[in-house]
Amino acid sequence: VFILLHLLISGTPLRQFIVRLVTEPGFSVIFSLASLATLVWLGFAFKDARGSAADHVFWGPTAVTREIALGLQAIAFLFIVPGLTTPT
Repeated sequence: VFILLHLLISGTPLRQFIVRLVTEPGFSVIFSLASLATLVWLGFAFKDARGSAADHVFWGPTAVTREIALGLQAIAFLFIVPGLTTPT
């Protein structure tokens, strides 16, 4: 929902239509509140998805997934360091 909100509104003709109705500051407030509401909703949905001990089978990391995560984080680190240290 959060990504869909941004894809459908930001940088589209729908954004310009809403800005004409409520002005730029009004749009910023409304869009910020809508974004915050979707993030809060996602947080509650995640909390409810992990709510019981029975869900550990689905959400708990295994040895394989732990190794995959470690490898992906190492690759991400290799991209982040040059990205942050290279002058633009």
